[in-house]
Amino acid sequence: MDHSRQPNRDNESDGHQRMIVEWRKASRSTSEGGACVEVARFPGAVGVRDSKNPGGDRITLPVSAARELAARIKSGGLDMH
Repeated sequence: MDHSRQPNRDNESDGHQRMIVEWRKASRSTSEGGACVEVARFPGAVGVRDSKNPGGDRITLPVSAARELAARIKSGGLDMH
């Protein structure tokens, strides 16, 4: 079993209630480290965090913005040259 693809479950709080959140590592992440992110679904939003620093900062995007970001990444529109 490839444990790198198993979700990480964290307790999260939105300031009003606590919830269990499943963070999933990006499918192209490798065990060698590098620039890896994890994503999680929230009600009406998608969270993104650095997989090497899960307790650090994270961003939350509306679902439509997360889809647009993923499409731009997949198309190479955000590649740094």
